[in-house]
Amino acid sequence: MLDVLSKVKQAEEAAQQLIGDAQQKAVAIRADAQRQGKTILDNAKSDAARISEEIVSRAQNDAKTWLENSKSASESECKAMAERSQEKLTAAANLIAERIVNTL
Repeated sequence: MLDVLSKVKQAEEAAQQLIGDAQQKAVAIRADAQRQGKTILDNAKSDAARISEEIVSRAQNDAKTWLENSKSASESECKAMAERSQEKLTAAANLIAERIVNTL
């Protein structure tokens, strides 16, 4: 009878030891998972910042190119309008001069 009680007590102690070991492993696994998660999150943040900078840089370059193209197109259009205005001004001056001459 004492032998059975002794074996039961040993089994209970072994079970308690297993539970304690399992809890320690669980704590270690949780801590490792948190470290890995933090590393993954830090890497993701770094990647996102780098990608964001690349996107902003490309957008700035695209905007600069668009602005240069728009400026060039505007300058060309202004020159064309100035030439047309000069032609009309010359035609108007000739018409005025012709009418003045015709009235004399």
